[in-house]
Amino acid sequence: MLPVRAGVDSPIPSLLGGAAVRVSARADELVETGLVQREDLDAKLDAVSSAVGAILEGVEPDESALDLLSSRSDVRLIHAVRAELLRMEIPPSSTPELLAVLRAVEALFTKVTREDPDDLETLMLQPDAFEVLLEIAHDLRSPLTSILFLAETLRGKHSGELNDVQQSQLSLIYSAALGLASITSDVVDLARHEQWWVDQGAEAYSIEELLRGVEEMVRPMAEEKKIDLFLSLPPYDRAFGHPIALSRVLLNLTTNAIKFTDKGFVELGAKRNGRRHMEFFVRDTGRGIAPGMQEQLFRPMKKRQGGQGQFFSGAGLGLSIARRILRSLGADLQLESKPEWGSRFYFLVDILPLA
Repeated sequence: MLPVRAGVDSPIPSLLGGAAVRVSARADELVETGLVQREDLDAKLDAVSSAVGAILEGVEPDESALDLLSSRSDVRLIHAVRAELLRMEIPPSSTPELLAVLRAVEALFTKVTREDPDDLETLMLQPDAFEVLLEIAHDLRSPLTSILFLAETLRGKHSGELNDVQQSQLSLIYSAALGLASITSDVVDLARHEQWWVDQGAEAYSIEELLRGVEEMVRPMAEEKKIDLFLSLPPYDRAFGHPIALSRVLLNLTTNAIKFTDKGFVELGAKRNGRRHMEFFVRDTGRGIAPGMQEQLFRPMKKRQGGQGQFFSGAGLGLSIARRILRSLGADLQLESKPEWGSRFYFLVDILPLA
């Protein structure tokens, strides 16, 4: 639909100018996060507006404007302008012009990055960046699964006796591979819509087998950290529901509990709560989490700041995805925690008990 010529009454100039003003108003925030550089920011915003306007008019942008937009931070600046355009509230009558401006911004991005189109940072700024990340996660999962299997086979002495040092080294290998496998699974799960877990269909399952399966996966981590791992089984075992989803959530909660517990124990278990509900829980004796920090646990892609590093992983996807999975099943993830007492994550699910 390009070129689109901006007439006297066209909203295009106000769209471009408004986006530039909004980016400039957020300059301190963008500079602090490393998205843009403060040097010549206004001049570069003018260059973006000028280049986009030229593209809309069907002519080549001025070379001086393109030369001014040559660094990686300038590429991020172009995307900051695009983000502000998407946030703008406009009347329906201006929608065609907005779409044209957005396409022109993407065309400018292509021109600015034409010299290094395969640069990783450039790829991750493309609209299909998440698909690239998803492919990487899929490629990592198979070898990581093989490492887990081989490490556990060796730890089980199926290939001969091991000394204490070798056992400890294998536990470290297993724990590292399990952590990486969890991250790749988080990325894959992030791409799934919440209904995906329900769409897999409910099935009969054993609560004991579900819990023991999670326990077996995380026990090498607990042994390496020299903390106790307890399993609490309910008297009622058979249920009908979504065991794969529940296993995914419990594995995430238990690995987190072990990761952030330096002494004491981690307990994984379930207990009846009324006639139709089972409460699954993971309890640890870690440092606990202050009330003001608890809600941040469930925010994905949060930045690690100061003392929070002792509680949060870098990406922070796991707990957010666990909550999404549970909400798709009609449950919710709850937390009890106090400093020096530890933490207890729990959730109730309708187990639809079988006769």
